[in-house]
Amino acid sequence: MKTILYNYRSGREIVPKELLEGVIRILEGMDHRLGKYEIRRFKDRLSDQLQMQGWPGPVNLSATSSITITSLYRRVGLCAQTGNMARMYADLLKLQALYLDENLKAAIYLVPTKACANAFGGNVANYERFLNELRNIFSRVITVPMVVIGFDNEKEASHGPAPSDVR
Repeated sequence: MKTILYNYRSGREIVPKELLEGVIRILEGMDHRLGKYEIRRFKDRLSDQLQMQGWPGPVNLSATSSITITSLYRRVGLCAQTGNMARMYADLLKLQALYLDENLKAAIYLVPTKACANAFGGNVANYERFLNELRNIFSRVITVPMVVIGFDNEKEASHGPAPSDVR
């Protein structure tokens, strides 16, 4: 798979390099041609691969809640969103709450590109919309440093120089 990165609030400098590179390697090593009925297989394989690198399964926000994020490892939160657009807002709130409670220092957010999301079906969260809204609407509200990784069915990687950082 192809990956593209966006550095939000210096997340790339805070997330340990080996954690970020490990997540990128997992995504780039996964099967291409994700389609509408393959999302469950993709998520299961992603979860298995993450766990092999030390990321635990879903992590609750608190002991009294069943609200979870995909994983939390070495104080880095991880959310993988391949569902409905509305779920990305819930993810942002969960990551921000964990950050404000000092349970994480930064986050990694995985989301398909618009082209890849369209292959999954209608109204699926996508990298382009996520970044647009994060930068232009929620930049004063969401302060958790993060690296946003967009993934696509293409083979060529594109995670060179990060675009300008949001401060």
